Amino acid sequence: MLLHPLVTIITAEYNRANILRYAIESVRKQTYPNWHYLIVGDCCTDRTSELIATLDDPRIEFFNLESNSGGQSAPHNFALSKVRGDYIFYLNQDDFYFPDHVASCVVFLQQSQAAMIWCPVALPLPENRHNWEMQPIILDGVSKNACFDADTFIIASSWAMRADTAARIGPWKSAEETLISPSQELLFRAAQSGIDIRFRPHVSVLCIHAGGRPLAYLDEDEAEHKMYFDLIYERENGVQNLMQRIALTQAQREVVSEKSAMGLLKYYCGTIVRRLLSASGYHPASLTNYFKYRKDGGLVSWHRKQVLEVPCLRLGEKLLAGKLANNRFFGIGWSGAEKTFRWTVGKEAKIVFCHNTVESPTRLIIRGRPITNQSVQFQIQGQGTFRHTYTDGEESVEIPLAVNNEKLIITLIVNNTVVPVSLNPSSADNRELGFKLVELEIR
Repeated sequence: MLLHPLVTIITAEYNRANILRYAIESVRKQTYPNWHYLIVGDCCTDRTSELIATLDDPRIEFFNLESNSGGQSAPHNFALSKVRGDYIFYLNQDDFYFPDHVASCVVFLQQSQAAMIWCPVALPLPENRHNWEMQPIILDGVSKNACFDADTFIIASSWAMRADTAARIGPWKSAEETLISPSQELLFRAAQSGIDIRFRPHVSVLCIHAGGRPLAYLDEDEAEHKMYFDLIYERENGVQNLMQRIALTQAQREVVSEKSAMGLLKYYCGTIVRRLLSASGYHPASLTNYFKYRKDGGLVSWHRKQVLEVPCLRLGEKLLAGKLANNRFFGIGWSGAEKTFRWTVGKEAKIVFCHNTVESPTRLIIRGRPITNQSVQFQIQGQGTFRHTYTDGEESVEIPLAVNNEKLIITLIVNNTVVPVSLNPSSADNRELGFKLVELEIR
């Protein structure tokens, strides 16, 4: 048994240097000493190259592909051609390891003799993103009976495998070649070919999914990553506190998880269909994704649209906050749509959209109210800060606009927030609410 075999860690990166640095630092802070880190950019055009150069760490290699493939598969396949290690790990650019992740995975691989392993991950949900004590956090990647199950989404950041296992599995397929995500297709293909995939029951990865956070690539907010990185690496008993939050979230979800008779019927019918698909050699999610997205690559294409494309607002068109179809306009700091409105959760929230400068809008009109009468700041990127004091409930506020920016990033800031349960003990709402937005318009 090798004491410290070389480990190669692979990250596919695209234009999120401010977030990538947390992934990199989590690798550099590993208790395991013998690693080689390959970061492959998908034709990055941001500060990624400069970030890695400033680290001056010979264990880290950066390659930037000449053309953008639009996904992780091409960077991952390029990295696999450069692997030098005995074991291969993946780390998504917006995730990071706990300090013992690599060390504990290597020990488990050696002792179990498994070809490939995965671990459960800590997964903060999008609600209450600036206040971890209020933010729900779940365990993800946990299957029944601790056996591989294609119905369980297992994120690549939690994988570890022997180098010869990667060769047996073969390259990553592009998103356009599969109805499901390339990572889950690769896992399913590995399992179908008889590769021994085992579960390591130790939480050592934190995942912050960009896909569930509209505009994550555009507003460059890194507060959530910093909060959790500091919790894990700087705060005493941070990991224990994180596990406590996971336990509380699970307990709260179990209280409200009772299914109706119809819900149970749908669940069991769905289970039968998924098992039949698996037995026939098809991934259990493939049928659902076919009807939802209609083509290979549709799933990944939908996610790219949510996080990469800036939604457009035309002159005179109203952005109705309560419409689910408008989720793409709302960045960090917002609750879900609530019929005709949505709340900011915490003291700061962002809206991002583009408009046609030829239309020459001159005013931004925001209709809503703070949860308590107070002064609210509206910061418009590149155009200064506007402040309005609310004294009588819901109002429409007009903010002058310059016409030189096609893309507008609007940040709402309140000083005071209220948790509804603190006002009414019978309420189940423990969100930290700030500003209620009804609609927004440019004229």
